[in-house]
Amino acid sequence: ILIAMLKLTLLLALICAGSSALAKRPYRALFIGNSYTFYPSPHSRIAPTEEDPYLPKIIEQIVESKHPEIDFQFMASTKGGYSFADHAIEPKTLDLLKDTYDAVVLQGRSNESFELPPWFKDQNFPDFESFSKNGKILIDHSATAKNKIYFYANWAYHPEHPYFKSDFAGLKFPAGHQKAGLNW
Repeated sequence: ILIAMLKLTLLLALICAGSSALAKRPYRALFIGNSYTFYPSPHSRIAPTEEDPYLPKIIEQIVESKHPEIDFQFMASTKGGYSFADHAIEPKTLDLLKDTYDAVVLQGRSNESFELPPWFKDQNFPDFESFSKNGKILIDHSATAKNKIYFYANWAYHPEHPYFKSDFAGLKFPAGHQKAGLNW
């Protein structure tokens, strides 16, 4: 009987060891952004929504194909047109930030991370201080120091965009500045 119990114990130990080796390791990610996070290129056949965003799904597919031992789980707060200022007061975002994640991916408006010339502040441009001020608020709301924070910046504006035209008022140093009239 002792030998039978020893064999059974060994068999159970092997089964348990094998099943834990087969268990996927969870990796939790939170995506906070806007339509650049949840919507694909116009050439895509995928029809994402804010609840089923495109970029996290692509990352999930990459992780599944390259690291089958990882169970990639994600949550998202991705509303079209949102900036960090919007997310800093969005109940869903703030609620999600209370949890613990392996990664928190923050994506603001496309020009939110620019160091914008003073003209934008004079025009009450909504994103002038949003990146540094509200990005910090989002980080501070993150539940734990264990959360790794990543900033995701989408593509830059095309060089022909009005922001980059040499005569665009927003690119000029303001009157009274030592470089007044010159481009920023």
